[in-house]
Amino acid sequence: MKRHKLLTRGALILSTLALAFTMSAPTDTSAKQITAVPLYHFYELQKDYFHFYTANPDEAAALKKHKGWKYVGITGYVLAQKTPTTVPLYRLVKSEFGGTNHLYTLDMNEANNAINKGGWTMDGITGYVAPKQFPGTVPLFRLYMGCNGQPNDGKWRAPCEDATGGDIHYLTASGQEKITATYNGMKFIRIEAYVWTHP
Repeated sequence: MKRHKLLTRGALILSTLALAFTMSAPTDTSAKQITAVPLYHFYELQKDYFHFYTANPDEAAALKKHKGWKYVGITGYVLAQKTPTTVPLYRLVKSEFGGTNHLYTLDMNEANNAINKGGWTMDGITGYVAPKQFPGTVPLFRLYMGCNGQPNDGKWRAPCEDATGGDIHYLTASGQEKITATYNGMKFIRIEAYVWTHP
């Protein structure tokens, strides 16, 4: 009799736990329906150090046909919609030195500072990324190279006007590309975010 009561009590506990799990599991069903999309990488041919990243397939398709931009490949995968564990990757834009430059950051304070003091304009959200590493994600390294050109005739010029390279804002999820970029004079700023390796 005691054994029967124990079995009944155990079955009741298990069924209660199963019910609780069933009720709590679907709380993030929206995240399960959201798939990661490619983060496409381009660079401007006229200013090959001006890099551009987009998760918008229409924007990517248009740039692939544009003679002024070269398609590099997929840097990683980001989410097209926000989930409880992701944050926006902001994109800023500035026309300078005969090209179109872009800056990417998770930090809204940095974005506001760039807008207020650096002449940048907010260009929306590129996609949603992980602020810390989760299974299936890799670091998105952020690198930068300042202006390195110098006037050759003694006249004052704005920074980068005569530069052969400079004011580069570069993102990569490849450790080897990061090493190559630093070897070529770029400065590693930080791990900006984490992106997924697959859709």
